Amino acid sequence: MKIILILVLFIYSINLHSEEDDYHKLGEQAMRTGNYKDASDAYSKIIKQNKYDSKAFYNRGIALFYSQNF
Repeated sequence: MKIILILVLFIYSINLHSEEDDYHKLGEQAMRTGNYKDASDAYSKIIKQNKYDSKAFYNRGIALFYSQNF
């Protein structure tokens, strides 16, 4: 039973990590094209999933600064 629980938690954590990576890529792409609102939204989604992601907080701050929406 313990093994099944560990496997489920491991698979769940892999799924969250890849989703965060996707949002990081979306945010970075939006920043490069000057679409700061979309970048901020992408980083906010990461922060909702992982409140300890300092890179997402930093990049969202940069996006908000450039969009002058702070």
